[in-house]
Amino acid sequence: MDRYLYFDVKKHFLFELRWPLFILGFLQLMYFIYDKQWSELGLVMLGFAALSVLYQPYRSYRRNKQQLLAVQDGALLLKGYKAELLVDSSFFVTHIIISAATEQGYHKMTLYSYMLSKADWDFLLNYSIRTN
Repeated sequence: MDRYLYFDVKKHFLFELRWPLFILGFLQLMYFIYDKQWSELGLVMLGFAALSVLYQPYRSYRRNKQQLLAVQDGALLLKGYKAELLVDSSFFVTHIIISAATEQGYHKMTLYSYMLSKADWDFLLNYSIRTN
């Protein structure tokens, strides 16, 4: 069975967007508490903070839009290299760590259930149980 594992990019982007919005709201609250008037410098700094904080979800969106995971001939491939799976369960969440060793270095990816579709998440959990 040859196929790609697709990321749920929209859901992941919305999940990643919650912390930047919280940070921006906190910055605006602090600015409102300690300064009664909005100055031009304050607006420029708030805009810079907004752009820098919102860059993280964009970078995550761009990275996960690429097709990095594939299954070919029963083997899981990360960026074209044979990968190993490790299922790690913490107190709150279960995540899958995928790693692949190459000649040039080491690739590692951590996946949470909200990043993939339900069918792909179940496939990876079953695949990790089969291989470990």
